[in-house]
Amino acid sequence: MSRLRRHLLFLFILGGAGPASAATLIHVIDVGFGLAVHIEADDLHYLIDTGTPTARSKVLRHLAECGVTRLSAVFLTHAHPDHAGGLEALVTQIPTDAVYWNGLPPLEVETAAALRAAQKIVPFIKLGPGVTVALSDTLSLSTLKSSHPTEDYNDQALAFGLKRGSVRLLFFSDASPPKQKNLLDENPEWIKSASWILWPHHGDAMQADLLAALKKVRTAVVSVGPNPYGLPSPDVENEAWALGAKLLRTDRDGDLKFSVNRKVLLVR
Repeated sequence: MSRLRRHLLFLFILGGAGPASAATLIHVIDVGFGLAVHIEADDLHYLIDTGTPTARSKVLRHLAECGVTRLSAVFLTHAHPDHAGGLEALVTQIPTDAVYWNGLPPLEVETAAALRAAQKIVPFIKLGPGVTVALSDTLSLSTLKSSHPTEDYNDQALAFGLKRGSVRLLFFSDASPPKQKNLLDENPEWIKSASWILWPHHGDAMQADLLAALKKVRTAVVSVGPNPYGLPSPDVENEAWALGAKLLRTDRDGDLKFSVNRKVLLVR
């Protein structure tokens, strides 16, 4: 049995041990211009990305306040510093069972050194498109299928889908408009049934066909902070309005917490 299959089976068994009735909690942590999402599922804890090196204290403080003493997994969309910069500090201070990633080394020297250090502490497991991981008996995480040909590091990022029952949440990471179209073409069921999305690339432009396909989205989240790129785009407000979705931004609204059961509800 391969290392990946053994670990997926381990996560599935862990998940099956918990109660099925508790709602899943999704915390979008305000890490400025970056991304860190904490998932609580049946007393298990996961992260999607870890934010920047400068935001590591914020992420660690959030996890401490939530009583997190162990992470079952960290899922990296890609290893840009705004998504993976806090990983070394995280796994140094919190026992972590595994890090899942796309296997592409960081482009930045400091980030590459930090990930090499993290690999000495925790096993790294490569994930490709089209893989599903059982996080608990009620929740699964899938890497969306994609065959978009590109040398762009952002477009090689993994896009994730979370599923609990009929409820689906989409994490587009830093997908550009061409990658967004490819994700739509290869994952139409996922895209068209999602009710909650993390906006692509910190509020950048959304591809027109993708925007038209997201008919069931009721909440759109932008994880963003001060940056030199002019993000989020001025068009985000109008695009969210066209979706009929409530737009939430970490730069305006701070940390965001959602309860996922039969619906996705903002916890205030």
